[in-house]
Parts: sequence; C-alpha cells; structure tokens
Amino acid sequence: DPVRIAIDTPGGIGLDRQMRSSPSQVDTFEGCQRKWAWIYIAGLRGIQNESAALGSRVHKVIEDFFTLGTPIDMTTLEGEIAMSAYHLWPSRETVLSTGGAEVKFNLWIGGVEFAGIKDLAFTSPKTGRRVVADHKTTKNFRYGKTATDLRTKDVAAAVYAMHEMLTHGVPEIELEWYYMTTEGHKRALLVAPEEGGPLVITREDIKPTLERVEKVAQQQVKLRLQQTNPLSLPPSPP
Repeated sequence: DPVRIAIDTPGGIGLDRQMRSSPSQVDTFEGCQRKWAWIYIAGLRGIQNESAALGSRVHKVIEDFFTLGTPIDMTTLEGEIAMSAYHLWPSRETVLSTGGAEVKFNLWIGGVEFAGIKDLAFTSPKTGRRVVADHKTTKNFRYGKTATDLRTKDVAAAVYAMHEMLTHGVPEIELEWYYMTTEGHKRALLVAPEEGGPLVITREDIKPTLERVEKVAQQQVKLRLQQTNPLSLPPSPP
C-alpha cells in the first residue's frame, strides 16, 4: 500500500506544527492554494460568516445532547434545526455504550499528523458494524454530499473512516451524514446509497482519496517549511 498510515506517532514525526494537517485544510488547499497559505502560513483568518456561526450553534446543541444529556430547546433556531434530525440519530444510550460523541483522534498519513473530531462513533445495533456520523447544516439539500461523494472523494469521510477501521481492526464501516436545512420548514436528510440500506465504506473505496490526501499533505508541509509567500501560489480557479 503506497499510503503510509498509522494511528500511533511514527517515530515522533507529526509532533511538529509544520507536520500537521486536517481534512478541512486539504479541502481549502484543493479549493484555493493561496487562501490556504494566507490562513495556515501567514496566519490570517477571516471572520466566521452567519451561516457558519449558525452551523456551529446547531452542532453545540447536538453535542450537549449526546455528551451531557441536555434537552434540545426548540424555542431557539438552532434547537429547531437540530430537532429536525432527531429521528435519524442513534439513541444516546447506543452512542455512549458503544462509542462516544465528539471523539477526538489523530491519524498519521505519509508522516503528517491529521487531527480531527468525529461527531459520533458507535456500533450499529442493526448491523453490528462500526459507524461514524457527522452533522451538517445547509440552506438546501442540493448543496450536500451524495453517497458517491462520501464513498469516493470526500476527505473527511475517508480520514474518519480509515481511523475507525484501524482502531477497531475492521475492513469496512458505515457512514451516517445528517444534513439539516436552516431556512424555511426545517427538514433533515440521511445520505444513503441509491440501492438503499446503510452507506458502507471499505478500505478499497477510500484508498484513492487517501493517496490524494497524502500528496496534498506532503505539499503543504513543504510550503510551510519554506514559508512560501501566499501570493506566489495560484488563486482559486475561475
């Protein structure tokens, strides 16, 4: 396997800040290398927009429900949005007894440390497979990822899935991506394959994505070590 992956620190590599990345960093880099450099080399971060701020509040409501048992307050906008997906979630008991919420992890890909947080990780009471779940807010479902996207090219899905497989020694897991609309009548959608059933991800499914991630991460490390001027990198494609 050309992709070097480990869940333990490989000989100390990855502890240096220059040797770290994340799924969001890879997404930013692939979308606009110059933007990535302004943020992660120059240290210039923009102000969170209202849509992102609302998404963060919704995420906090769900986090508090699973970790603390805090009831969801439907009198607030974030509570109303979160509650729209309640019927899709596993039970809190299932999550806490077989896994957890807000599960922090580290995965080394090609010697680069990837840090992340799984919104939920648990064992499916129906299939017995390990499941990684993620909460997403969107103005419209058409902006969300499809099952094919998650299985074949989404960076976060591949990284989260690989860590879960390695941690539990399994060849496949399930993904549950919950999308919640933020405008109009609040609705929720669980991304599922066209053939129906759970979205099962195998190591072979995510191998091409991880190979791509390894190349990007190595390029990011090189640019950081060289303290590359953001203006020398290409902007986002037109």
